[in-house]
Amino acid sequence: MTDAEMQTDVTILGLGAMGSAYARAFLKAGKRVTVWNRTSGKAESLVYEGARLAADVKTALLASPISILAVVDHDSIRHLLTDAILAASANRTLIDLTTGTEAEFKALAARTGHAGIPYLAGAVLAYPRSVGSPDTAVFYSGDAAVFEEHKHLLRHIGGAQHYVGADLALGVKVALSLALMGFAAVGGFFEAVAWAEKAGVSVETMSEYVRTSALPFMNECIAYLGERISSDSDDGNQATVDVYVDGFAAALADLEGAGVGSRAVGAIVDYVKIAQRIGLGAKGLSAVYGVVRDNRS
Repeated sequence: MTDAEMQTDVTILGLGAMGSAYARAFLKAGKRVTVWNRTSGKAESLVYEGARLAADVKTALLASPISILAVVDHDSIRHLLTDAILAASANRTLIDLTTGTEAEFKALAARTGHAGIPYLAGAVLAYPRSVGSPDTAVFYSGDAAVFEEHKHLLRHIGGAQHYVGADLALGVKVALSLALMGFAAVGGFFEAVAWAEKAGVSVETMSEYVRTSALPFMNECIAYLGERISSDSDDGNQATVDVYVDGFAAALADLEGAGVGSRAVGAIVDYVKIAQRIGLGAKGLSAVYGVVRDNRS
């Protein structure tokens, strides 16, 4: 077998839930995939599905023109990707989908740059079960040319690809920001559904109401608030902070009266109360953004 025949299209380093999902997405797309994991037993099912198991990290990197890092953290990366291994992998592209700090991304970028390895960082906004979906969002940052060269292959991880800028940590920051917003909304979902269930509406019915009614309402709110914040033009003609303070207080009282947790609702109540206290009562809800951004209290 020739060297060309031994080459695969992509290598996955790390076979946790996400790394395994990446490998399966590429295999499903008909790509040749090399995999490596510190515990080789995790690769058994993937090998059965058609992946090739590399004996070590160096072999894994050399097997493909592009490798994806899906390990636990950047401490693991530092131990795996020694200077000698990087030097032997010149001209192979590295896509880093491991969560890290800005300093960690910059440190790895410096090391890969010294070794002649194109490098791109990113983050997937999805659970493993959604990897490979056309709607799954992936946020990349770093060298724009690297993204443009490889986005056709990377779309098999998630079809909604976003290049957000040259700052290597920016893709991860954007994805984590969106995830945190989503989990805050999940807290509100739990409270709303629990409140309705105690009033006699089933969880199944409320979940459907959330999907068909609450989410479109939230989409409209977010679009409106984003526009008002960007233009600094919210005059409160839809509803003022003062109105929100009264309305949220009433809802919070009813939640507490029903014996339902209210920490998610309580957070926005606290924010609008601060906005009112600092003199923004006649403004619209977007005025609360400054309270959050500047950590006012």
